[in-house]
Amino acid sequence: MSQLVLCCDNPNHMRDSQQILHLNGFTDEEKERYKTPILRNLLDAMSQLLKACEDLHIVHEHLLQNCVDDFHEFYRNVDTADAEKEVTIPPDMCKKLQRLWKSSSVQMAYQRRWRFYLLDSAKYFLDAIVRITDKSYMPEIQDILQCRFPTKGTEEIQFNYENMSFTMIDVGGQRSERRKWIHVFDKINMMLFVAALSDYDLTDPENGSQNRLLANRYIFRTLVQSSFFRNAAIVLFFNKIDTFQEKLNNSPLVKHMTEYTGQNTVEECSKYLGNQFRACVKEKHKFFMFCTTATDTRNIEFMFGSALTHIINENLRATGSY
Repeated sequence: MSQLVLCCDNPNHMRDSQQILHLNGFTDEEKERYKTPILRNLLDAMSQLLKACEDLHIVHEHLLQNCVDDFHEFYRNVDTADAEKEVTIPPDMCKKLQRLWKSSSVQMAYQRRWRFYLLDSAKYFLDAIVRITDKSYMPEIQDILQCRFPTKGTEEIQFNYENMSFTMIDVGGQRSERRKWIHVFDKINMMLFVAALSDYDLTDPENGSQNRLLANRYIFRTLVQSSFFRNAAIVLFFNKIDTFQEKLNNSPLVKHMTEYTGQNTVEECSKYLGNQFRACVKEKHKFFMFCTTATDTRNIEFMFGSALTHIINENLRATGSY
């Protein structure tokens, strides 16, 4: 059985995609576990938008201020609660969330979303407020793929692909989780490293003085140059290519990486960033890079299949069988 290790950014997107593609999706019990993270994503997104209104000096309508105050009080109680504790949003708060989301002030902040950090799935969940706050709500596949939450510890899934058996080990991307990685770095055949291209203009949440994408590059370099991956294929998935394309129009790459001299196009910018990661790998023939959107399972299946084909061919060449 081949072992794959999945590292960094928001790896649960990739892991969930494999479960949907190769393990017949999720049981109702597994879907239930996503309800609270999804509701937290919804509340986090509104909190980020309201903070942006303050930072960007966007004034709310006078009649809306009570909704803003009530949300802040509700959010403080949820935010300080145990992260594992079930979250429910009562009907009155649901109506206030709808009113806030439709307001001119919050929409103005959303239009300026490139100027502050906002969950990529913010619009997706805010557009679905009524559906996902309903008492009978059961997360749909796309809800699960859009949901963002940190991996705690390590999680494994086993699946078959093209008559081959795989174990995928998902490790947490947060700094507090990285010390646990070494326990799973044994006999790994492939490392799948996921980094969001759209992070090029963000700061690292764990180190405000560092660029978020370059912080991921540092982690990537540390891993690929370690002895644990001496014989492993290295696959870099540049995620969120769609958000990256949208962002470039409002926030040029050169503004955040002054050494960049190319055109402000998706092709040239992604190639430049890919070369920054590729330079970390000593044996270039073991490195493969793909740009993708982790919420598109069909795209993930194609990319994963392409990566495996490359790796199998390389192994055959190495043994003289190709």
